Amino acid sequence: MSSAEPNQPNDSNTVNDTSNSAVNCNEKQIKFTSLMWRHFTYEEVNGTKKAVCKYCRKEITYTTKNGIKGMHSHHKSCKIRTGQKKIDDFQSQLTRKRSKTDESGGSILATHRFNYDDSRTNLPKMITKHDYPLRIVEHEGFRDFCQGLQPLFRPICRNTARSDVMKLYGKEKARMMHFLESIQGRIVITTDMWTANYQKKGYMIVTTHFIDDSWQLQSRLLR
Repeated sequence: MSSAEPNQPNDSNTVNDTSNSAVNCNEKQIKFTSLMWRHFTYEEVNGTKKAVCKYCRKEITYTTKNGIKGMHSHHKSCKIRTGQKKIDDFQSQLTRKRSKTDESGGSILATHRFNYDDSRTNLPKMITKHDYPLRIVEHEGFRDFCQGLQPLFRPICRNTARSDVMKLYGKEKARMMHFLESIQGRIVITTDMWTANYQKKGYMIVTTHFIDDSWQLQSRLLR
């Protein structure tokens, strides 16, 4: 199950009634109306205004113009708040997985650990399988969706996605060539034309067909 959040700091150390409270400064009165102040305290360190995280005590330079932006950014990444006291790419969760042995289609409880490398491997597979454009990894909606599922997933740019897709292609090509070398029978090669949905470009594909050891017709895309 996900690591429990740490104990909340004692309210006696925080600003009283953060939603309506205010602090008198030399310049003007600062009003704490943002809900973000539930997770930060206001302090002045050596004459500099600071918003201090209640969980990890990190000091964020605060200004009335853009101080909330820095607080929002730290609030999302604070390892103590999210229960991640160690900086790693793994997170244990108690999740429901479909049971392979249950014919009724039931599910079982199992422990899941997030692995960033596995996610990076599955991403180019998804792009190639569904013919998604490479720029999907930069879409705001896609990134928000990934962050909602797993905040530890670090988004990538389209150039990195292109590199991952080409690496996947190289691995699959080598694996396929090794597989074809083991076939004892004949291989038939056909060509076809298709148009990419997003690029609107025409491509020629090369497909191989063969009969496997179980006398089943198999087809593999070569290029």
